[in-house]
Amino acid sequence: MEATAESPDGLVAATVNSSGDVVELELDDRVYRTSDSAALAAAITQTIRAAASIAPSI
Repeated sequence: MEATAESPDGLVAATVNSSGDVVELELDDRVYRTSDSAALAAAITQTIRAAASIAPSI
């Protein structure tokens, strides 16, 4: 079983398995338009956590 979550701005999508391991990470091409690496890192982390929180309920 896998769960996928998307960041609110649609720039990041993360898929995790039932153990919470990241199996796929997708970055929209628009992420390269900004130089704010801290914001990107936070969006990736939050999206992975959101997917992991969905995974146990599947």
